[in-house]
Amino acid sequence: MYPYGATLQLLPMAFCFRWAARQPGMMRTQWRVLGAHFAMMSLSLWAPSLMLWVHWPTVQKSSWCVSGFAATASMCCLLCFSVFSGSSTRSKRLLDAAMTLILCGLNFSTAFSPGPTGFSRYHLQVSMITAVFLLCAAESSRRSVTQDGHRLFAEVTEIYLITRVVMLFLVNIVNAVWLATPRELPFDLFCGIPPLCFALLTLRLLLWGPRRKTVSRPSALWANLLPSMILLATVTFALHGLVSHPILYSLTILLSVACFVLRTHLLYQQMFREQRELLVRTGQLEKLATRDMLTGIGNRRSLELMAFELLETGSPIPSALLLIDTDRFKWVNDTFGHLAGDELLKAIAEEVQEQVGEIEGACCARIGGDEFAALLPHVPLHAAREIAEKIRKRIGEFQLEGEGSHCTVSIGVAAASGRVSLTGLLELADAALYRAKGHGRNAVEVALEDAATSTQAPATHAQRRFRTKA
Repeated sequence: MYPYGATLQLLPMAFCFRWAARQPGMMRTQWRVLGAHFAMMSLSLWAPSLMLWVHWPTVQKSSWCVSGFAATASMCCLLCFSVFSGSSTRSKRLLDAAMTLILCGLNFSTAFSPGPTGFSRYHLQVSMITAVFLLCAAESSRRSVTQDGHRLFAEVTEIYLITRVVMLFLVNIVNAVWLATPRELPFDLFCGIPPLCFALLTLRLLLWGPRRKTVSRPSALWANLLPSMILLATVTFALHGLVSHPILYSLTILLSVACFVLRTHLLYQQMFREQRELLVRTGQLEKLATRDMLTGIGNRRSLELMAFELLETGSPIPSALLLIDTDRFKWVNDTFGHLAGDELLKAIAEEVQEQVGEIEGACCARIGGDEFAALLPHVPLHAAREIAEKIRKRIGEFQLEGEGSHCTVSIGVAAASGRVSLTGLLELADAALYRAKGHGRNAVEVALEDAATSTQAPATHAQRRFRTKA
């Protein structure tokens, strides 16, 4: 039976080393260490035959060799998801090192089982426990890594470990429940299935390359299934393992579960920390997307978002829009320089923000080079005109250096009630602003109709202002 399983272990080993040659940096080492895992598994199956070949046929020495190779194989597999995973922290590596020592000690403890049958059964139980913990490590690694190469490695290795866990679980159930002590179902009959599955997956990678989604399964299902598998495996092996090795078995299970719980806690702690950092960065990006970098007030996008919530929901309470344009701003730039123009825009934005800031839900934004808009929710038209006049007078007090002249603005005011779009409201305010420009600038004009009943053709005033821009 041994040549069958040992030979199939060499197949995925060769594919691992072949695929590792195509990987960069740490991922190359990760695949090579996994190839060493399959090599150790093959040696553990060849160990009894090798003992006979070197005339070292004692059961105790053969058990020591099998346990040693199995422990080394487990250590190699765990190292793949710890040191070489690309997202492991120092705390997780220390816990993985502790779990490695515990699992290695558990594998070596199987050599103390009395007789070949006792060793074989206890070795299968320990192999099952080891495979379950390695599967959990692979699952946590798959959820924590961000690089596609490391995630692909975790997904493919998970399939191998799942197959191994299922095979070991079935063999242990049959041996513990249906077969008497002198007899046992040899795992050699099924030990070639897990490496064969892994070899087929790796062969597909070598021939066709990785797909976008290697493993398709519901993540929520596995998130609930893996803890159940740990509990089920522990209860199953307690039926037989606690009878022969009560103290050693109980201590090993407790230590292994403690290490895994701490590792999972650190993993989720890291995930929550990354989520908090992501929320902070998202808030910063949202602020950058809705703020004007020069003046610090909102931009056109922030005005559109505010208008969508206020105007297009159909509020019966009227709202007003102020459209503010700086008079002769090109002359200011040409005369005093662009830095002076930027300072003037900042001062205008600060003044507009100060005047409308006391209104609940008000939004002011810079929507063009020298144009500003202020959306005033639940403010009637006459009150909006008073606010516009106040803004015009305060900005008119700004004195430009060197010429003794003052800065002036023209303001168009429009109101809306009911369901209306920002485009329609802007069109009316733009028409009023155009009249203010035509009356000599430094003036406030009110739209002649409500935005909800306006029949003004779109972009008429905008096109006309583009031709006669002051």
